[in-house]
Amino acid sequence: MEKDETILELIAEINKEFDENKYLLKDFWEGDLCAIGFSDLNEEILIYVSTWEKEKGCFYIEIEKSNKDNPEKYRVLDRKENVEFKELKSIFRSYL
Repeated sequence: MEKDETILELIAEINKEFDENKYLLKDFWEGDLCAIGFSDLNEEILIYVSTWEKEKGCFYIEIEKSNKDNPEKYRVLDRKENVEFKELKSIFRSYL
């Protein structure tokens, strides 16, 4: 996977905190090296994470829910700017 160092570091930290069998890594943004997604195993929730123009250790996130009529479409449940890793872990626990 070709991603920015900030995303690769994030994935490594998430893998330390959470069992890799509890979520799916999603890369719908291959051209965006500063973005990655994490979904639950049923692919109903997607947590989009971006490090673009963020200070180290801060993230932009969107929490999205799949559309049952069109599973490839998601609707945004929440957006957050400047989320620190501690809060991101809490969000993961809540949604994944």
